[in-house]
Amino acid sequence: MKSLFDSLPTEVKSSFSEPKIFGYNKAHRVPVDPSVGERILWYIPDRILDILDVVSFNLNYGPQIGFGVWVTRAVQVVAYTGANAGFGWYQKRQLGGHAESSAEIVIGPVGASAIAASKVGTGGIESTSRAIFFHTPYHDLYQEYRDYWSYGAKLGVLFAGFEVEVHLVEIADLLLGIFTFDFLNDDFAKSSRFKYTNLQKQNFKTFANTITDLDQKQKEEYQKQYPTVVEDSAPATVDPKATPKKKN
Repeated sequence: MKSLFDSLPTEVKSSFSEPKIFGYNKAHRVPVDPSVGERILWYIPDRILDILDVVSFNLNYGPQIGFGVWVTRAVQVVAYTGANAGFGWYQKRQLGGHAESSAEIVIGPVGASAIAASKVGTGGIESTSRAIFFHTPYHDLYQEYRDYWSYGAKLGVLFAGFEVEVHLVEIADLLLGIFTFDFLNDDFAKSSRFKYTNLQKQNFKTFANTITDLDQKQKEEYQKQYPTVVEDSAPATVDPKATPKKKN
């Protein structure tokens, strides 16, 4: 797995292994260099998709109680617990369903959140299982499942609920996209999907998260247990004067 991960282009590896300020908003896609014709053909479809990225919503069914409102996750009030499933139009063009179990009491960027959840739909399979107390955009929860920079609300009463969000970073991507800038790497004209299965992509994410969480001592121990061939290392040489040792 490590050798396969190391063989990926630098920009692809960094998209998995380096926490980003924009977190979940940043798409995991391979950058490409489009022709003029491809830019023209994809311009209108990409702008339409950028518009669809701005708002997400979903309906929830199952035992739940509580509410939440936020203007980014730095300014939030959430008191909610539930175990539910549902369907909706999720961020990153994900039309499908979800299953989620969560418990949260948060004011501002401080508070306990524990969540285990997954989504499946037009965007593939996504999942998370995280606990967090201090909420920053670099936390794994906001890198792999939730948008830190959105504003929105959720409500759950007994066996029904809903959640709706407006994604501020996606609005910026929409406006810059008019001038063909794609800082979220989600335009079809300038990127393509990974040629890997969902399981392989999830394995890459798991490996990247594991490596990122290691401290220096743990990394050194990992390198001892799983040594790799360094590309720039000099090839082995054989002394022509050497002779095989005779057997007794």
